[in-house]
Parts: sequence; C-alpha cells; structure tokens
Amino acid sequence: MTAERDDEHIRSADDAEQTEAAAVPDTSHEGAAPGEADTPQRAEEPEAADGGPDESTAAARGDDDISSAEVEAGDEAERVGTAAPDSDDDQSDEQVSGAQGDGDSDDASDAEALEPTATGPVRTRVRRRRRMNWVRGAAGAAVSLVAAAAVVGATSVEWPTLGGESASIVVSPDAAPAVASCNGPLLAVGRDATAADEITVAQQVGVTVGTSVDGEPTIDDLAADGVSGDADARRYELEPTGGDAGSLSVATSADIRDDDMSGFMAASCRTAVMESWIVGGSTATGDTDVLLIANPGSVNATVQLTVFGTQGEAQPAGEPIAIPAASQVVLPLAGVAGGEEAPVVRVTAEGAPVRAALQSTRVSTLDPVGVDAQDAVTAGESQVFPGVAIAEDAIDADETPAAVRLLARKDGEATVTITAQGETSPSSTLSLDVQADVPVQAALDALEPGRYTVTVSGDVGPIVSAVWQTTGPNGDEDFAWQTPSPEVADPVTVAVPDGPLARAYLVGDADEATTVTIAGGDVDEEIRLAAGDSAYVTLDADEAYTLASDGAPVHAVVAYRDGGSLATLPVWPDPATSDDVTVFP
Repeated sequence: MTAERDDEHIRSADDAEQTEAAAVPDTSHEGAAPGEADTPQRAEEPEAADGGPDESTAAARGDDDISSAEVEAGDEAERVGTAAPDSDDDQSDEQVSGAQGDGDSDDASDAEALEPTATGPVRTRVRRRRRMNWVRGAAGAAVSLVAAAAVVGATSVEWPTLGGESASIVVSPDAAPAVASCNGPLLAVGRDATAADEITVAQQVGVTVGTSVDGEPTIDDLAADGVSGDADARRYELEPTGGDAGSLSVATSADIRDDDMSGFMAASCRTAVMESWIVGGSTATGDTDVLLIANPGSVNATVQLTVFGTQGEAQPAGEPIAIPAASQVVLPLAGVAGGEEAPVVRVTAEGAPVRAALQSTRVSTLDPVGVDAQDAVTAGESQVFPGVAIAEDAIDADETPAAVRLLARKDGEATVTITAQGETSPSSTLSLDVQADVPVQAALDALEPGRYTVTVSGDVGPIVSAVWQTTGPNGDEDFAWQTPSPEVADPVTVAVPDGPLARAYLVGDADEATTVTIAGGDVDEEIRLAAGDSAYVTLDADEAYTLASDGAPVHAVVAYRDGGSLATLPVWPDPATSDDVTVFP
C-alpha cells in the first residue's frame, strides 16, 4: 500500500541532508586530511542475538527499505519534536562516525551519536507502528461492535415466516365390490348320544338378498370341514355398476321346533375384519355354543383367540388357529372359554380378515328354551341398543327379562342408561363398578314390560357390550343376544329375512332432530325424530328396504318378537361406501 504524500508535510532530500549535517559536529580538524571533504559513513550495525542484523537496523537500510508511512512519521517527528529514547532498541541506525582519532574524539562522537536528533527517525517509526497498531485495534473493535449490533438488531426484527395451507388433492377411491359372508346353517352339538362332541347340521336357513343396483351377486361356498352334513357357509359378492359401488345386504333366518332344539334365529351377513369381539354365550350347564370363524378371502389367515373371564385375560392352549382361504372353522365355545359362564372372546386375525359369529342353543332341564345367532362387535366409547324387549311373561314368572354384559379395558365406572320407547327421559340408570379386562353382567329387572333403548357408556376406555333378553315361559320360549347398533348416516340397504312380526326400531341423535325414510315392498314411511326420540315401523318379512336419514345419524335395529320367537338384526352402515381421501404430495 502506497501512502499519498502532502508537500506541506514532506521535506526535500536536501533539507534532510542539512538536518543530518547539523546534527553531526565537524571533526575534520582532528581526523580528516586538510582539503578533503567529510565522508559520512554508516554506523556499525548492531547484531541481534542470533548473529544477524538487528530488526530496527535492518528496517532502516536504504531508501527501498523505508516505506512512505515511515517517511511521514519522520517528518512529523521533526515538526513536533522528539523525546528521550524508551530503550536501547530506539537508537538511530543512521549515526555518522567521526574521522579516526584519539579516544576523546571517539567519546565525543559516541556522545553526539546519542543526541535525540540522531535517534528521531527510528523512534517515530516505532511510535508510528504503535499508533497504527492502536488504529488497527480501534478499527477491529468498531467492526466487532457493528457485528454485535447487527446480531442484536436481527433478534429484535420480526423475521418473515412461511405459512399457508399445504397443497392437497381430494381423491375418490375406485368403487370396490361389496362382499358379505354368511354363517351357514343352524348347527347342533351332541345330538347323537353316542357322539357327544359331534357337530351336525340341525336346519338349513332361508336367505334374503337386497341390492341397490340391477344385477345379482355371485355366490361362493365356504367349506366347513369337521361338520356332518351340508354345512358350507356362503359368500356373496356384488360388482360395481357404472363405476359406482352397489349396496348389498344379505340376511338369513331359521325357525326350528324340535324336541331338543326350539326357537327362531336370524343373522345378518357381514364383511370380514382383522379384529372383532364376541360378547355372549356361556359354558354353563344347558348352554351349548359354537364359535364360527370364516375366511371369505383368497389368502390363508391365522387367528388368535383371547378369552376374558373372571380372572381377566387368558389365551387358550395351543397354537393360533389356521383358517384356510374360502373356508369356515367351527369351534365349541366350551373348548375355548373353559368354565367361564359369562365370557368375552376377542378374535384377532393375521394374513387376511375373518368374519366371526356365535350360534347358541339353550336347554332348561330337558326342555329347549331357544336358539340364537349373534354377530361379532367392535369396541366403542358408547354403545346403543334400540328396541330392547322386556317381556311380561318373564316378569310374571319372576325371571330376569334382560341383562347387559360388558367388558372395559380400564378400571372405573360404567353407566347403563335405559329409556322407554317413545320417551326422551331415562327410565332407569345403573352404575356398574368395572375392573379392567373382567366381564360384568347386570340384570335389567326393575322395568315395566315394553321396549327400551339401552345405552352403555363410561370413562373406562373402549367398551364392548351386548344385551341378552328372553320371551319368558309361554309355551315356546326363546332368547336373543342383541349387539349394538352403530350410527347410520348415509342411505343403506337392509335385508329383512323371513320371520314373525318384524319391526325396525329407530333412535335419533341425542342433540339433533332428523327425518328417517324407510322404503321397500309395500312400506314407504317417513318418521320425524326429535333429538333423543325413538320410534318403530312394522316391516314385511323376506323383503329388502332402503333406510336413509336427511339430518343427524340414527341407530336402527330390525327385531322379531312374536310368542316364542325372538331375534335382532342391528343395521350397519353400508360397507361398500368409501369416504374421499385427502392426499398431500
């Protein structure tokens, strides 16, 4: 870097020489020959400790070794004067020795060499360096302060943020075939006294099929090995029409009046799932129940059963159960649940979804008192049962007309709310202390005869529950396990199989009124439901209906009750209906 020189402050070379001459006394009368000009000579260079020239001396060699900044420093020193040297390092590197003479001359020369004017340029160079170091330090501090201020300022400034909604696409899934898997015929265990464990077909079932589109579903058999007779269950599949999924509903029923079995049974055909619960059945004396597990798919499945009883959760001995594709396995409940009189069974599938159900028969002393088919259920925080029957014959005979069984996954208190048909205020409320994973069963025996809505809820985590009810002893006695009715909002097809006095019982939303229409056969009804209200519509059996709500969702069940016949079919949302999916790229 070259410094610009100011003529006012830079002196000429002649002036500099005159200054040096003035600073050095004339010694010609002692050491120089007469008539010879004095020849200035460079002072001897002091050596550094390592034998090389001293740093200050080396820096002063020649014009090429002196920077313009140093020249400015020297001139400035002459203007403002100089001070005594701070140390030996500030001695001049441009002292002129006198002519050769005696020791006095040498001493005088040495004394003159120590005059301040002779050491000025070197000292000012050092001071200039110190001043430049101070300037550099001040500049560095200023830069640091600016940087710090920038950082502090950055923390106080509100930075821009990126926001807004993420891009997304709403996709409507392609319509899938509607599939329904049925239980098959009514089965019996040990009808032959010589083969107490043999499972046989007691009676075939009638089938009612309903669809929302033209065309018939395809039918495939599900082989039931280990059962005597034509025990195959059936699988129904309805392909989409014009890109729209059709609504498919299939239901079966059977009415048997034999010496060892008597009663009416109805069952809906349902889709397969990966986990379901059987809440019902018993291994007590007189009760005979069989667990049905069907695999309607084309991939083999394995199933793990978990039994919940008085001691909590337990798994039956043995390996998981293999369920081949397109087959149904039948298992006696007594072999699964041991001696549990009020069990709950969880069915967990791997490999492929399965459809689970329970068939039950009951004998009191030597008299048959009913048959039933029960669907598996799913867990929920609250479960609703419309149209539960409290039979007068049972009350008159001092029998329990109905009971609720439930299983909670946490300790706490469950509430059973019972509301009479057509009413909005509860008729009765039960509070049950429940223990996690231990089934609880409570009698509903403080009610007047009639139909009721039963709601099971509580702060005990997900609940599974079912309501047992009986016709009471009136000649031909029957019973049924009713499972919860989930909410139905979209139109759904409901198949009503053949049977005595079929009715649809409806319960509206607790907070919002709605209008429900039921149409099919000779029935075309519109029912206005206030919030929390209930109603029923009499239906023609062996017919299919469309049920729709134009407001809030409803709960619905098809129930049969006439003399010694009792059965219930909860109405489920259409399994073929699929919601739109939001995709985020």
